[in-house]
Amino acid sequence: MKLSGFDGKRVRLTAAWGETYEGVCAYNGREYNEFEFGRDEEGVALPGFIFFKKDIRKIKELDAFTGRYGFLEEEALREGADIVCEVLLSEEDAHVRRMLACIGDHAAISGAEGLPDSDAIVEALRGMPAPHDPELVRMIDRTVRMLGGGHAANDL
Repeated sequence: MKLSGFDGKRVRLTAAWGETYEGVCAYNGREYNEFEFGRDEEGVALPGFIFFKKDIRKIKELDAFTGRYGFLEEEALREGADIVCEVLLSEEDAHVRRMLACIGDHAAISGAEGLPDSDAIVEALRGMPAPHDPELVRMIDRTVRMLGGGHAANDL
């Protein structure tokens, strides 16, 4: 499996433990991983998550993501606001859309108090570069209002 060929591509990654993640992949070479993580092996990063080669059962390039969101976004919510914010600030509109859909669905079920640190999520949304897609701007504004942060559109 040549991981470097997936750099910058949309992928579906099946982890050694069986979970499937979808995201835009960034290749991490052995030297980078040794310096950053103390691991002398290549790997890939998806927003919020690092996978070393031995952690990857299968990886496949995708034409498009499947579903409104997936395990990556669900796991980000379970991991907490730091990981959610990392996904939101990934500069990939598709990741932002999927994370916002996941936040919206979870907030509809349990309210904003059921989400990790809503204030940090609102701050990340207000601090992100203005998207060019008007629908994404509306999604961000809707999420900020839902989390009790007023309106974001003026900030974007």
